[in-house]
Amino acid sequence: MLGLVVLPLLLVSTTPPVLEPTGTVAWLSTSTSASDALVYAGVERSFKTYTSLRPATAASAGIDEAGLRRCGGSFLCWLEMVQRAPRVPQQLVVTHVTALGGGQSQLRLAMLDPELAAAARAAAEDRHPGDREAAETLIFEDAVRASVYTGPLQSEAQATQFLLRFVRRHEGWLVRARQWRTTSQVELQLPDGSGPDTEVQLGSLTVGAPRPTVRIDGVQAGVYPLVVRSTKGRHQPLRLEITVPTSSVVQLNLPPLDFETRGRALRQTARWTGVATFAAGTAFLVHSIVRASKRSGTVSVCMQEDCDPNTFVPIGPLLEAPLGYSLMAAGAVWTTGSFVEGEPYETPLWSIIAGAVLGGAAYGLSAALD
Repeated sequence: MLGLVVLPLLLVSTTPPVLEPTGTVAWLSTSTSASDALVYAGVERSFKTYTSLRPATAASAGIDEAGLRRCGGSFLCWLEMVQRAPRVPQQLVVTHVTALGGGQSQLRLAMLDPELAAAARAAAEDRHPGDREAAETLIFEDAVRASVYTGPLQSEAQATQFLLRFVRRHEGWLVRARQWRTTSQVELQLPDGSGPDTEVQLGSLTVGAPRPTVRIDGVQAGVYPLVVRSTKGRHQPLRLEITVPTSSVVQLNLPPLDFETRGRALRQTARWTGVATFAAGTAFLVHSIVRASKRSGTVSVCMQEDCDPNTFVPIGPLLEAPLGYSLMAAGAVWTTGSFVEGEPYETPLWSIIAGAVLGGAAYGLSAALD
């Protein structure tokens, strides 16, 4: 009895545009050979290496395993069972291991395309209505690719070599079925300082990067923008453009991240300078109010009998109340800007400028109108 591999198609719409659509490989063993597990490992490796198809189990693909076992070697029965699955598979790969003695085994493989098999069955029914033997023959001719290999199957590596040769032998057929792997793997070695908050964006695809090495499979050939950023703003985004060729492994060691310590220091300086400036301005304003309230109840007061009672109280060469609220305005802008402007590694330059302009304008306008 033969083992079984099923390759259902995944919906393209569920796959990010950067990635190639993938199918699933399911395997059913109907023999008692100890090599069956090695064969399945080889199926996994070979189809992942050369095709856009991925491994699973027949049960997980929604196929009735017991029904498949009852089919024996009937292609027509296999087709009928596969078509009952929730999602009709792309390919059916059948394996059979026979122990020959002396450490030798025979591995038989057959790959059937259910779509072509369904067309062959329909053609046979038109030509020979009710003749199942004619349908079996036409399905074999039109939709089955088979090979036989003889040799030891004592390790996963040996089984994988058998399966790799089988898949390579049928490259042309898989290319025509649009199942031959034309995509690449992108392997990124992240620089020091990246952490669990690091994420990688390749084109329209975004993946988390909790480990120093990020591997993205199934990337279609093309030129893509690559961005490495921290979701917590710990460093400046690293922006590159990479070219992904066809059927290759792209390995990149990314350059160091820019944590911009100078920008962080200036941000902290702006924040605490703003706090101190706001506090100093508050002190000046309160002191001015207290002084003025002793005479007129306002922040402007005449200290001499012949002066204008509507002028501000001076403190040295400056006007105390305008100085106070001007410093408060500047300090508030600097402190607030240090929290809301830009990323944590950037200098809040516009907030620093705006605070200075606002404070200066407030004092200058007050002095001009005094």
